[in-house]
Amino acid sequence: MVDVICVFLDFSNALDTGNQISEALRVVLRRRNEDVLNKLTAREKDIFMLARGFNNKEIAEKLNLSRYTVETHRKNIRLKLKVRNTPELVALARQIGVQ
Repeated sequence: MVDVICVFLDFSNALDTGNQISEALRVVLRRRNEDVLNKLTAREKDIFMLARGFNNKEIAEKLNLSRYTVETHRKNIRLKLKVRNTPELVALARQIGVQ
């Protein structure tokens, strides 16, 4: 997965553009994170938010689901977000700031 960030800045009125760059990057990353989460159903979001710290059995217990249901949701999440395995899923969760 390759991320491309494009930022347009108006240098004509600013001497210190550091704040503009920071804010532009925050906006781009926030939109990207929203795009990722908008691809998921409500239940998939619940599971995605727990992906970083818990295994399927623990997530199932927390959400009162079958372990197999959690496995199916994780599979669907990986397909929607185009990640190949659980470590990539966890890395994506970490990247977009899921605690």
